[in-house]
Amino acid sequence: ADAQKTVLAGEWSDAGEPVTTVASSFFFVKGPRAGNEAASVEVWKFTSGAWRRENFDVAVGDMIGGVKKVKTGDDDDSKSKVDVDFSTGAVVLDLRFNDKIKVRNAPSKDGTISYRELQSLTLVYYDPADGQVKEKNAITDKDDAMRKKLEKSSG
Repeated sequence: ADAQKTVLAGEWSDAGEPVTTVASSFFFVKGPRAGNEAASVEVWKFTSGAWRRENFDVAVGDMIGGVKKVKTGDDDDSKSKVDVDFSTGAVVLDLRFNDKIKVRNAPSKDGTISYRELQSLTLVYYDPADGQVKEKNAITDKDDAMRKKLEKSSG
């Protein structure tokens, strides 16, 4: 009889432990592509129980990621490759090659913090997860904590 009801009333319960989730894909800016107005990005996707990465070249107006054949087994048999969708939904809005980025130096002996200015590729993109325009650059993505964690987990 309850299956026919739209709403079932019941007692409230105490809140449980918080639940957190991790995104199923990440991307990082690697640097400019030689000879053209494009950038190289590394996209990580969680699929078939493991993190996998592929590189993509993107230009202004391109969506970051795409479908690629990925080896899923330990052998080199092409039959063990499957299509994996590395699409992030993010769209490249601008590429700034030689953007000046302030990078923090290690603290001095007296604890003073200083910065240095380096040139880097900055990729401006639309993030569909929250509808905002964001930017990433090759210098900070190189040492990104999540990227290091993904590299470590992939062996």
